Formats: sequence, structure tokens, C-alpha cells
Amino acid sequence: MTAQRRARKLAYIPQDVSLRFPLSVFEFVLLGRKPWFVWGPSPSDVALTGTVLSRLDLDALAERSLANLSGGQRQKVALARALVQETDWLLLDEPTSSLDLRHQVEVLTTVRRVATKQGKGVILSMHDINLAARYADMILLMKDGGIVASGAPADVLTGERIASVYGLPMCAFHAEDNPQVSLWFPDTTEEGAVFPSRSGIFQEEDMEQ
Repeated sequence: MTAQRRARKLAYIPQDVSLRFPLSVFEFVLLGRKPWFVWGPSPSDVALTGTVLSRLDLDALAERSLANLSGGQRQKVALARALVQETDWLLLDEPTSSLDLRHQVEVLTTVRRVATKQGKGVILSMHDINLAARYADMILLMKDGGIVASGAPADVLTGERIASVYGLPMCAFHAEDNPQVSLWFPDTTEEGAVFPSRSGIFQEEDMEQ
């Protein structure tokens, strides 16, 4: 498969988005259409770029230099470029790592909407278990490069399983098939501390096995 054909199938956003090009936000995002160029950007390419910038609330930054963006703004601009690429698949590495809570929800809601309405496949890596549970259809829980469990969030994210992966006692609260994970910090000065779990309780010595 040629690089151009691959770029028409898959768009990738790295975790560390470094935008050091002497371009405006609009020019950079427009380059996401490059796999589809014939002799250069068409009017429809320009129009799509404007639409995506508007969808991500980036209109005000369209003429700003990439060098003058914050970390969160760079992440959203990189997402905009991936969306204008109009691929079948989006591959995102920690897409919310440099965003505050509001923009995390905004970006993931946009990605979820694109996946649902446009039928795109989305694969992303995340460390925020709650956000993953909220937006993902399927979760692949990994440890040391190996797969621990896979399936629907409510099936995968149990307190016992997460505790075994992270080495910390945790609780998983399930509400309407949307699990929420909370850290449970025991009083380590007391012997035999008891931790709640999804199925009941387990003892401190169970965590050490």
C-alpha cells in the first residue's frame, strides 16, 4: 500500500503534538486534505476545513500562527487536521493528555459523534479509565504489553481486575452500564485493612497475593 493510499485510510494523532511549521492554523489543517489533492486544494477542501474548525470551536484561531498556540489548542488543531483527512479510521495516542476537563469532554464528544454519524472506526489509548468507560464501546485493558481483558466497559472494568493491573486497591461503581472507577486508599498503618469491591470486600492480604 502506498503512503497516499494509507493516508486515505488512517489518520494518526500522536501524544506529543509539536507544531513548529511557519503556517497558520487554517493552512495546517487544510494540509490534512493533501492525500486527496489533485493539483492542490480545491474549493471543497477549503470549505471542509472551515467546517471542521467551526465544529471544534477553532474559528477564532484560524489565522493564528501555530507557534502561538497553547498545548491544548495544539491538540485540538491536530484533531481538526485528522478529521479533514476523512479517513475510515482514526488512531489517537492520549488525545486529551494536555487538555483541561472541559476540553477533554469536548474533544471526546466530537470524536464519538464522528464515529457514530460517519461510521468511522476510532482506536485511542488513554490512561483516564473513567473517560474511556464513558466514551468507548469496547475497552482493551493491558498490563506490561499484554492483554488482561477486552470487551464492553461494564464487563472489563471491575474493581478486582483494575486493582490487579495497577497494583492499587480500587472500586468500580456501575450505573446504567457506565462504570466509574475510584481509588480506594487504605490506612496502611493498620493490619488487615478491608477494601470494598464490586462483588463484596477483599482483604489487604488478598492484594498482596
